Amino acid sequence: MGTVVVLPSFKLEHSDWQQVNIGHRQLQVLDYQQFQLHPYTFDQLVQAVVDHLRTVAQPVILIGEDFGALVALRAAVDLLGRLDRLILVRPHCQASTNLLNSGLFQPTPLDRHQLKSLKQSLQGVDLTGELMHVQGLTYLFAGEQDRKNRRVAQELKNRLIDGHLEVVPKMGKTLNEAGIKALSENLR
Repeated sequence: MGTVVVLPSFKLEHSDWQQVNIGHRQLQVLDYQQFQLHPYTFDQLVQAVVDHLRTVAQPVILIGEDFGALVALRAAVDLLGRLDRLILVRPHCQASTNLLNSGLFQPTPLDRHQLKSLKQSLQGVDLTGELMHVQGLTYLFAGEQDRKNRRVAQELKNRLIDGHLEVVPKMGKTLNEAGIKALSENLR
């Protein structure tokens, strides 16, 4: 059976992930609030995700989108080949506080203190030196109309041992119907 675990972008709306066809697997879209971390740092978040992934039904497909892709990529380093597949949507291998933007007037999934702690812990996070430790299939999805993330995805593909890039036509900087269809085809 297995489990598909999604680390979504930092924005609060995650209903798009419910539309992805995951076949006969269980779907878990993680909520960043579910991890009661003190202090709430990037490293502690990654460790909480790794601990969670060790408890779910195997095999595990880990999907990360935007900020979630950065967390998923770092978790894959710690899991050393335990993932069936890693899927990164609009991936990143270097952190920036822009990854934590949820919209100008939208609330964030963390309280003010957690968000401040997480932003501080992201300073200097660069996973490019650890990419050789990501083992197994890694699929990178970027929108055709999203030049920045497409460039990052191409660089990641070239650095990963078994990286595969899919540029999704009609997809930009957000997951849309075309992206959902491409992900569903990958998960068949």
